[in-house]
Amino acid sequence: MPEKCVSLDSYMDSLSEEIRLRRRFAQISQEELGQRAGLHRTYISDVERGARNLSMKTFLRLCQALELSPASVLLATESRAISDHGQPCPEDLPCISCFAESEDAMLPPIGQDRFR
Repeated sequence: MPEKCVSLDSYMDSLSEEIRLRRRFAQISQEELGQRAGLHRTYISDVERGARNLSMKTFLRLCQALELSPASVLLATESRAISDHGQPCPEDLPCISCFAESEDAMLPPIGQDRFR
């Protein structure tokens, strides 16, 4: 089990921040990213502020527009989330990181949410 755990909200906050940083590193505007990804500039702004939950399709479109692998964005997001938001993990309710590292890392039955 990892030393620190991260809530779903913290992962989403870190993903928003990672997308914003990657766009700035590429030295493109929100409008340019929106055009490349087929999204409106205000949608990009909402994503970067954490006001939108990304669908997988939108996430992949953004990665493609930024010329990044989705895996690299997710790995950086997890690292950022743990360093910025990590808390000691309660044993009775594992977070995503703990669950992914557990031996029984299988999806729970439909209707049962094992993450906080």
